[in-house]
Amino acid sequence: MLTLLIAEDELIERESLRYLIQQQYPSSIRIVDEAATGKEAVEKAMELKPDMILIDIQMPEMDGLTASETIRKHLPECEILILTAYGQFEYAKKAISFGARDYLLKPISNRNLFDAIDRLSDVILKRKASAERSKKMEDQFAHWRYLLEREFFLEALYTSNHAKRQLEEYLSWLEVESRLFVCMAIDLESGQAQAPSMLNAIRTRLAYHTEHVIGTALGKRIVLLLLGKLSDESVGSHSFRTALTETESMVRKNTGIACHIGLSRVFCDLNHLPYAYREAAAELDKRRTAVPLRKEEAGYPYALEEQLCDRILLEDVQGSAELVADIFHHFTAKRAEFLRQDVRQLCAQIHRSLLQHFGSFESSEVEEMTAELELLSLPQELAASLRRWLPELIAVVGEKRKSNRDELIRLIKAYLEEHVSDDLSLESVSKEIGLSTFYLSKYFKRATGVNFKEYVIQLRMERAKALILFQNKTVQEAALAVGYQDPNYFSKAFKKYTGFSPTQFTSITDK
Repeated sequence: MLTLLIAEDELIERESLRYLIQQQYPSSIRIVDEAATGKEAVEKAMELKPDMILIDIQMPEMDGLTASETIRKHLPECEILILTAYGQFEYAKKAISFGARDYLLKPISNRNLFDAIDRLSDVILKRKASAERSKKMEDQFAHWRYLLEREFFLEALYTSNHAKRQLEEYLSWLEVESRLFVCMAIDLESGQAQAPSMLNAIRTRLAYHTEHVIGTALGKRIVLLLLGKLSDESVGSHSFRTALTETESMVRKNTGIACHIGLSRVFCDLNHLPYAYREAAAELDKRRTAVPLRKEEAGYPYALEEQLCDRILLEDVQGSAELVADIFHHFTAKRAEFLRQDVRQLCAQIHRSLLQHFGSFESSEVEEMTAELELLSLPQELAASLRRWLPELIAVVGEKRKSNRDELIRLIKAYLEEHVSDDLSLESVSKEIGLSTFYLSKYFKRATGVNFKEYVIQLRMERAKALILFQNKTVQEAALAVGYQDPNYFSKAFKKYTGFSPTQFTSITDK
């Protein structure tokens, strides 16, 4: 429901307007208040922030034009309908220049009033729908930025040169100049679901102590890269260590979960990221062993479990199978009494890891694998069964990743269609949706078969053809509607694409 403020100094006029509007728009417009002076109109508009205002020009304390100008300055999306008994064109022109959407001359017929309100409502509803679509799209792109950053971060931790190049490009796109970095690993004692939600809070906290912080959540572990003018001395300083202590306290306060932080030395080359991560993880292991564990937790191969989950996400069948062998060797050698419990824990963690990575992961494979393992008891049978399931599970991961990437392309195309009249250069679109130009260009070409620039031209020309053919738009109108400010340049681009000038195209289609 839209909201409306009536600003009119005559009581009988206000009551008449209220009655007419309530009768005509009982379920679509709510009158939030009335104002008898221009000053009161401004104050109530600032407080109530209505979608539209009906305001008389001739008002005590502050005239309607001045009030409208003030309101629009602070509430640019508030639509204003000016009501006046003055018929001079100068008043109308001034009202429009002050931001009024429309202008009605008293005495106002009911039909003219309703038509004007309908026009305002249409503008507001279209803008709200567009804003809602943009917000939804923005949220979806934010989710994709998280997933993409997580993917190449995960790959970079396990020596993928391609991922390191992507990470390098990503940092360049973020305008991160320094390549000095520290790897930080933060383990939450429990509550894997809290890791993604804590990620941004931790990044914000640490951003005060370094130039840039990027990272991701891997299971119950948060892995961060702190980049900037770092040195082993600055990382070992009292202020930096205090920041780590404050981070641990913040996590405990916000989640009720204790955490441990492991830190690497300062490195200067992203090729050393796997080594830096291992250093941070090793420091975490030292801190974990200093904390008393329950008997059933002591000796559990958490590090191998984490690596297995990562290898599954990387679609590495051989690496996953090797890790399963290592894990079951550990189970049988050191934890035989907890074998069934450990297998359940392992299956649950694999599922949680997939859920965390993709946001949702509906798959019968995980349930069937878990059910089959529940029926077995011998370590050799359990290990063999899990290894048999790995290719199927990893195939599902690959399908899910492809499906998600197809959805990303759909979102990018939807964004381009929504903003066809805006600047759609590779650089501007990359900034808007939060993907690097390198990734957007390469990935778009791989997914669609055409490069980004060619697709934008195709989109604009097809839209222009439809506007000329079905809506009888002029060349200048069509050019502006698809993002060309210069009609001559548009005509050249149109002819290059279609083989005809816009004029020739119109004459051919008219035949």
